[in-house]
Amino acid sequence: PIEICPINFKAFEELNRLTGNIEETLLLSKIKFHQTYTKLVKAGEPYIARSRAEIISWFGFSDRKTDALLSSLNQKGFIKKIVGTFYGTKKLFLNVSNKISHSPINLSLLDVLLKETGSLKAALIFAKIAFKCGNTQVVNSGISYCYLKKEALSTWAEISIRKLDSILDGLCRKGLILKKNLISCGRRQTHFHIPQSALKVLKSLFVKEKLTQKEPLKHESNKTKTPTVNCKICRVEPAKMQ
Repeated sequence: PIEICPINFKAFEELNRLTGNIEETLLLSKIKFHQTYTKLVKAGEPYIARSRAEIISWFGFSDRKTDALLSSLNQKGFIKKIVGTFYGTKKLFLNVSNKISHSPINLSLLDVLLKETGSLKAALIFAKIAFKCGNTQVVNSGISYCYLKKEALSTWAEISIRKLDSILDGLCRKGLILKKNLISCGRRQTHFHIPQSALKVLKSLFVKEKLTQKEPLKHESNKTKTPTVNCKICRVEPAKMQ
């Protein structure tokens, strides 16, 4: 299961303690990931150029929430945000503080989980279970299970217990996890297992995702036309920043 966990939780939690908001941490990680591949430089610093609509599409946040998250990250000094034009189109130019050394998320794998689980919160909950299952020593009838307190899981994901139960039921219906009540710490507790069938499907989808990304990226670096909104590499082209 650890192979399909897209988050380096140690680094993610360290970053999350700084931002104080899991959605800000996700957005900051995404910007940092894209900045790693950028060739766009302003005043000696790397920037990415993205439309507001494209940034909104990353995690499905609302327009208002996306603006609020970017403003908060800017105010806290995690990013620099400049409005300008790129290929004649209005863009947001974003730079991540050099205090953030790398993105703690495998964004390609997270994208796969987003599609399969149906929502960002569901993908995060699944990732947490996958990580825990990869480090568990609990075995019942030859099957490994992990135990996560619902209160801790809901607090971490910043959702209610009711919402968490709904997400867990959805993951069960999709066959991505199994739930079983087992004795832990002297009382019956809900434990989780990720079936081999789910592991095989997700690993296969991840491999396909990586293969489909390789050719577009190579092609993108040789383009002279306007880049598509989904490009991951910002080329060095005339840009105006206001």
